[in-house]
Amino acid sequence: MRWSAIPILAMLCGSALDAAEPVDVAPSLKVINSVGREGTGNSEAAKAWAELVKAGPDALFPILNAIADDKPTGANWLRTAVDAIAEKHAATGGKFGSDKLAKFVANRKGSPTARAVAYDLLRKEDAGKALELLPSFLDDPSVELRREAVKHLFTRETTINRLPEIATLQGLFAAARDKDQVEAIAKELKNQKQAPDLTKHFGYITQWSVSGDFDNKDGVGFQKAYPPETAAEGKGWKAAQSSAVYGEVDLNKVVGKKMNAVGYAAAVLVADADTPAEIRVASPNAVKIFVNGKEVFGRDAYHHGTAMDQHLAKVQLTQGKNTILLKVCQNDMPYEWAQTWGFAARVCDSTGGSLKLKQLVDDKPVLLGDLAPAEPKETK
Repeated sequence: MRWSAIPILAMLCGSALDAAEPVDVAPSLKVINSVGREGTGNSEAAKAWAELVKAGPDALFPILNAIADDKPTGANWLRTAVDAIAEKHAATGGKFGSDKLAKFVANRKGSPTARAVAYDLLRKEDAGKALELLPSFLDDPSVELRREAVKHLFTRETTINRLPEIATLQGLFAAARDKDQVEAIAKELKNQKQAPDLTKHFGYITQWSVSGDFDNKDGVGFQKAYPPETAAEGKGWKAAQSSAVYGEVDLNKVVGKKMNAVGYAAAVLVADADTPAEIRVASPNAVKIFVNGKEVFGRDAYHHGTAMDQHLAKVQLTQGKNTILLKVCQNDMPYEWAQTWGFAARVCDSTGGSLKLKQLVDDKPVLLGDLAPAEPKETK
C-alpha cells in the first residue's frame, strides 16, 4: 500500500498501531512529505523535523505510518527523525514496545521502508523477537528486510555445513535481490556443480533490434523524435544478442564506433496479464525509455559512470505484446574513457525479481533472460 495517496490525518487516526493518545504531528508530517527532490521546502522541513523530534516517542508510529516509498526525500527526513527520537529515548532507558514494533514490521501492507526502520528498532529492543521474524522475510516486498533474511540464513548455512544443502541454497538464490548476495550464493551453488542463471534471475533482455544511424550533434538528438519513436515498425535494423551475464550491449560493436550519435534498441515482451513492472537500465550515456510508444523515463547526462539499475521507470505492461524502446545518445567527447556507448536493460518487479515474461525473437516466444537457439535475424 502506498500511503502517499491517503491524507496524513487519516493515517494518524486510522492505524491500530498508533499511540493511544497520538501527538498531533500531522502538520509537520505534511510539510516534510512535501519536500521536493531538488530540496524545495528544505527550510520548512527542518523546522517540522525539529517539532517531530520534540514530540518524542509518542510520535514514532505516526512518523512510521507517514513514510511513503514514492516520496524518497521526505522518507529520508522521517528516517532521521526516527533515529533522533530513538537515540534520546534509549538514553533514558525507554522502550517503544517490542510487540507493537513486531506487529508493525509484520504488516506487509505497510511501507517497505517504514517496516525496515521499525525492524531496526525492534532488533535493538528485542534481538530475540527480531531473529524469530527473519525467515518470514525471504519473500518480503521490502528489499531491506529480504536482504537481512538472506544474509542471516546464508551465513548460518555456510557456517554450519561444510557443503550447504543445495535445496537451501537454491531457495536463497531465488529470494536474493542484491547483486552481491546473488553472486555469493551462485558461487556456492557452482561449487556443488549447479548452474544458477543470473541473467534469467534478474530478468535481463538479451535480444534486441538495434539502429544507430541518427545525429546527435550539439546534443540535439536527445529531444528530437527520430523515426523509431514514431514508426510502427523499424526497418533495416541490426539484430543484437547479448550473451553477457548482465545483459550488456556494446553499440560500438553492433553499429560501429560513432560520435554525436543516437542509437535505438527495441524488444517485444509478452505478458500473460496486465502486469506492474519496472524497467531498469544501466548506461553511461543519455537515455530515454519508451513503452508501447510512450516515453516513461529520460535523463540527458553523459559519462556519469555505469551502475546496475541506475535508471528506473515504473510501468504497467499490458496483456499480450509490449514494445520496449531505448534511446541511447553518445556525444563527441574525445577522451578514451568517454568512448563507451551502450546499455543493459532488465524488466522486473518492485523488489528486482524476475517476472517470468517472454520475449519475441523472430516471432517466437523465448523466456526473458534466455538466449535464443540462434541469433535473431536482421530486420529487412
